Amino acid sequence: NKYYYNNLDKLLFRFYPFFDFKMYRLFYDFLLEREYDIVYTANSMFGFSPYACWKASSKLKIRTIAAFRDTSFLMMENSSNNPVEKLVRVLVFHLNRVYINRHVDKLHFISKFMERQHVNKGIKGKNGSFVVYNTVAVEKLHSCEEKENIILYVGWVNKRKRVADLVAAFKRLNCSGYKLIIIGTVSDNLSIETDNSIIHFNWMPLHEVYKYMSKSLILVLPSENEPFGRVLLEAIYNGTLAIGRRSGAIPEILNSDDYMFENVEELQEKLNNIIGMTKEEYNKRLNELQKHTEKFLLDYHIKKFSENLNENYYL
Repeated sequence: NKYYYNNLDKLLFRFYPFFDFKMYRLFYDFLLEREYDIVYTANSMFGFSPYACWKASSKLKIRTIAAFRDTSFLMMENSSNNPVEKLVRVLVFHLNRVYINRHVDKLHFISKFMERQHVNKGIKGKNGSFVVYNTVAVEKLHSCEEKENIILYVGWVNKRKRVADLVAAFKRLNCSGYKLIIIGTVSDNLSIETDNSIIHFNWMPLHEVYKYMSKSLILVLPSENEPFGRVLLEAIYNGTLAIGRRSGAIPEILNSDDYMFENVEELQEKLNNIIGMTKEEYNKRLNELQKHTEKFLLDYHIKKFSENLNENYYL
């Protein structure tokens, strides 16, 4: 709010990074001096660094990898109703695609879903792509402890996260004494109607979040087109069954219709199924889920990478 930017300023802000010769020179000299073998960049598409860095490393014939960890880049084309702004965003999207395919050797995606989405849009890199899933580092897999009658959601509360579907399904449950606890910051001008059974925390330290995960009966991720779904793994490793929408990368994690849904009615059914489980059945299902998701543990990835290091596993 401190400064006023007119439309020309905004336009220059969008396109200037593609033609920032000074930044390119800085990266070129930096990389030339240090003689790196690989350059790996994060997924920010709006900063000054990626374009200049990609171009400089490509010029120096250094292998370049760009990581994509969310869908914000793909949403760029359709994120404005203003015709002029939409045109600008489309042009920026296509410039990004040209830069990536011309200067980036390989693309790193955090799920097969993310890889498909980008490749279908023509974002392929010079030599293709690979998938390395997000991981969770844990000292041990927790068993099912004494559970409280809590259904939990952790994450942003916005339109894409579809938390309203979870609230609707919770209100339809035909059992009393349960609480829906929502932990996350609200955006997109949404609001949560709380009462004695629906409780919202805007923020909580991570160790406190894990405590809630351990004592909750179910964690639900109702997001649409989730790029990965790390919170599902965190819940499972903390000893709690998790369910998510049959969308995005969630099927790659849960891989069972027992824990996935498409609409409010099906979500209600899945919640009732878990609520009705005996402790023995709950433990059995949890052990199966933990075994299936071991491939997302950090130690698993380190071992796999080490075993294939001499074969250029990713490169």
